[in-house]
Amino acid sequence: MFKRYDDAASHWGVFIPISRRKWLTVYRPDIDVFVDGVYRMHLCVTVKSTDLKILREVRVRIGKQYLPA
Repeated sequence: MFKRYDDAASHWGVFIPISRRKWLTVYRPDIDVFVDGVYRMHLCVTVKSTDLKILREVRVRIGKQYLPA
């Protein structure tokens, strides 16, 4: 599953499911509550590149996160 960002030309990510579906209670800080649901562990790889005149930079983030299945 690919994630589209606001600046899609320089920022993209891919989320690869790496576990089975599980019934979990997960804290959602954006709405400040605990939410029950079916979640799956994903390997998240995010790449962001900046192309300024004096600086060219590529940032890669790799991590794991429970996302809705």
